[in-house]
Amino acid sequence: MTLRRRAASRSRGIRTLGSFVTACAMAAGSLGLAATVTAGPAHAASAPTTPIWSTQLDFDNGGAAWSESSFAGLAAKGLTTAELNMPWGTIEPSAGTFSFTIWDQELANAAAAGIQLIPIFWSSGWGGSPAPWITDLEKTSSGAAGQAPDWWNSTEQSEYFTYVEDTVQNSLAQPAGYGGAILDYGFLDAQWDINGSGGGYTTDDIAEFQNVYLPDTYGTIATFNSDEGTSYPAFSQVPAEASGQSLFGVFQAFRAWSVEQTYGALTAAVRGITANTPLYYYYGGGFGNATNYANNPDTFYKLAKKYNVTVIADSASNTGMTLAMASLARAYGVKMAEEWTAPSSDSELAAYAVQWLDSYGMTFPQAGGEDFFIHDGTTKDTVGFPIYTSWLPTLKSLSGTYPQQPAALYIDVSQGYGNTAGGSLNNVETAAASIWNSFQSGLAIVTSQEVANGAVNLSSFAGVLPLNGVDANLTTYKNGGGALLTSPAQLTQYAKAYAVVDAPSVGNVQTVPVVSANHTSASLTLANITSGTAYNAPIAVDPAGLGLNSGSYYLVNAAGTALPQSVQANGLICASASLAAASLAEWTVKAGSAPAGTASSGCPTTYTGATTVTATAGQAGGGLDFLNVGGTNQGSDGNLTQIAQGGQTAYETWTSAQSGVTPANVYLRLAPASAVEAASDISVQVTYWAAAGQGFTVQYSTPTNAYQNGPSVTSPGTGTWATATVQLTGAQLDELENGGADLRLAVTAPTAPLIVRSVTMSVANSSGGPTLAATPSSLSFGNVSVGSNSPARTVTITNSGTAAAAVAGITAATGFTETNTCGSSIAAGGSCTANVTFAPTAAQAYSGNLTVSSDASNSPLTIPLTGTGTNANTNLALKQPVTASSVQQTYVAGNANDGNTGSYWESHDGTWPSTLTVDLGSTQPLADTVIDLPPLTVWQTRTQTLSVLGSNDDSAWTTITASATYTWNPSTGNTVTINFPAGTASRYVQLSFTANSVQNGAQVSEWQIFG
Repeated sequence: MTLRRRAASRSRGIRTLGSFVTACAMAAGSLGLAATVTAGPAHAASAPTTPIWSTQLDFDNGGAAWSESSFAGLAAKGLTTAELNMPWGTIEPSAGTFSFTIWDQELANAAAAGIQLIPIFWSSGWGGSPAPWITDLEKTSSGAAGQAPDWWNSTEQSEYFTYVEDTVQNSLAQPAGYGGAILDYGFLDAQWDINGSGGGYTTDDIAEFQNVYLPDTYGTIATFNSDEGTSYPAFSQVPAEASGQSLFGVFQAFRAWSVEQTYGALTAAVRGITANTPLYYYYGGGFGNATNYANNPDTFYKLAKKYNVTVIADSASNTGMTLAMASLARAYGVKMAEEWTAPSSDSELAAYAVQWLDSYGMTFPQAGGEDFFIHDGTTKDTVGFPIYTSWLPTLKSLSGTYPQQPAALYIDVSQGYGNTAGGSLNNVETAAASIWNSFQSGLAIVTSQEVANGAVNLSSFAGVLPLNGVDANLTTYKNGGGALLTSPAQLTQYAKAYAVVDAPSVGNVQTVPVVSANHTSASLTLANITSGTAYNAPIAVDPAGLGLNSGSYYLVNAAGTALPQSVQANGLICASASLAAASLAEWTVKAGSAPAGTASSGCPTTYTGATTVTATAGQAGGGLDFLNVGGTNQGSDGNLTQIAQGGQTAYETWTSAQSGVTPANVYLRLAPASAVEAASDISVQVTYWAAAGQGFTVQYSTPTNAYQNGPSVTSPGTGTWATATVQLTGAQLDELENGGADLRLAVTAPTAPLIVRSVTMSVANSSGGPTLAATPSSLSFGNVSVGSNSPARTVTITNSGTAAAAVAGITAATGFTETNTCGSSIAAGGSCTANVTFAPTAAQAYSGNLTVSSDASNSPLTIPLTGTGTNANTNLALKQPVTASSVQQTYVAGNANDGNTGSYWESHDGTWPSTLTVDLGSTQPLADTVIDLPPLTVWQTRTQTLSVLGSNDDSAWTTITASATYTWNPSTGNTVTINFPAGTASRYVQLSFTANSVQNGAQVSEWQIFG
């Protein structure tokens, strides 16, 4: 074995290294520096040229290097990379001595096969990590030892950094086989984990807490005492308290700080070696990990943006988590890849695989590829891996964006940063998945830390639904006029679903679109995510929910053949789908009308607004689901077993001893967009086996109480099927119970099973009555000049109920006017229209509602209205939809009109012409445009050659100003003003660049347009 002596250990200023590298990156990063600046290459780092199409492997093949043929087999399947789990102790068997023999051979073999290798660096948690000579390990608050190295032990930290850096340096010397690195410190995916209890309590950790973190954070002990209500004489006396103690939040904030500091320093150290190869972070598990592990997703996205790192999200088993991570990726402008981890049950492998692959569309435009964990010869390789590789051509063909609606789900993640009073993080992603499954829409998920970091402004959303409580951010949002929602059913007023699945299969079929950049087409991936139920029913696709341009559209299958379909008056395209269990299909939404002779198809029903939902044992769908059927984890009190009882299929609760939980109960979750969930008064009907001595209490989840007691039911003891009906008053269910449940049947006799056949929930007195809905569900008028009126926009108000709705009045918020045809009543099944006009009287943003007051069950019906009054001093382009022909690294188009001259857009190197296009929302008279670059002295004077074009339909373009060369000089503010000819008016404005004298791409930090 060839051993290599490493260079002398370098001194590591962990707390200052990150700021030093940041300064270098800011000076060097893609700014076209003057020759006197020598802080690195033209770009701080290069993003991967293509997404990773990858699988994980053990480090070696039974002690030998993976062969060229083994890598060639992966390449033949369409993969481009493989991730190898690095064993620290094998690479560095003793301190300061390295063996790269196997690794070098693997790099060479991979390069010969056309594969690049990505080492996964583990400090602990994988075989051979930590190295055997690392002896100082983490401790819990009780002093129990763990497996991870002592976090803040300066010697061990330096040893690990050197191991990572030297391995990267060695890898760079190999020809073509190195594809970047996955960085980790602590347990991968769980930074402080010691058997789930959390660490950080060694002597070194506490010293860092007392000697560095507390002084850096509070300044003086007097400030600390004032903030925390204590009276300590010095920071050295402040205890490192455990969960449940009064100062635990302070120590939790230190652990969160530690993760950011250390990952930042580690990444900066590697970036100091290689600025031009990809780097990756893993994020695994769920939001609930944050308080035990300081495993906060925003931390990784914030650092990823800073150092140009792709985040690999181990979230594919939960649609809500994928939606959350993808929303974070868009907010921070960071590439995101997905990793699949197989479920514990082999029978669910195929279903989980198609769910993972279908969810990939959610990550666009920040899509970074897919990663299969782990290719090791087990059952998942014969089931999941072929599904992955067979779908790779489709994944690789996708481009565009995941559609976004003006509504968001909100998660308070402050517990992970030390706020012990913050919202509970248990099951928030499960609640998000349940909402999305019933309302498949381009919803965003926003975290409190995104708001704190300035990555998202809540005011950009018309409606926000909290998933775990209302914090100060949401209170500010509400006080500023934002709609703070109290029920998932209210989302339908602020967002449109892009697809509706037939009601019995809600939650069993996923649809995920990727919309083309010009908003004239969309790819739609359909997935049957069940293991044993086929789907043969209609699916409705809504072009408006997809954000497509107005016009006609139709659906084709993967072969380009028009599907049997029909187009409804409301624009929905309904087509027949045939999906086998655990299967994928691809549809395309195309502009135009379906070819003559195309067969017709019916439309699906939907649980949106449903007043009755039912769960039946052994049957899928119904709008109400039994949770944890077939579960075997006896540490949960909600596992159910399917049995045959009295000639019927039924579920029974566990009766064997539970691990710390008794008794076992029945949990159920509603379709979130149903009217039942939004209702205050609910009728619950339970059909159960009337065993002697058994019964149950109906407990339900309210916005403030996860286990509110409702009525109790006592069994008559007849040994037959019985049905009990109870009434819940003041419910407004909120999915706070175990697993995101709304309802629990809490058993009377814990040692005997409760056997249930079905549960039906209905809005009390819902046998009839009016129900109103509006199409569209919101109106945005864009920019309108003060003193002018916008064109009227029409809202159709429909009564889907069985009785006429008496209309008490229809009003519009200040700045808007309305006229309507509704009169005093809307007949059952009938509709009327309201025409709304925006007439601003001041240059400001306007928001409010069109409000329909009636005797309908969901009165008042509100339709959000937004618009901006403008004058000659109003920047019409500010935060309007903006797109670019190409993007360099993370310098995205949205940086060009975000109101911040410190951020900027840059086009891909060498791609000319490069265009930047903004949609002003409506045709506007235009006077001039101002184009800025960052007003920093490190930006040397440069020229750019460009023309300005205008369009009213984003298709036919005319030249506003001909191509000319302009100069940006930092000494005069790095700004250029271009005047437009008199009479210029456009909705879409485009800058078309053909040259830049310093950087080989177009650059804009702030683009302003004035009328």
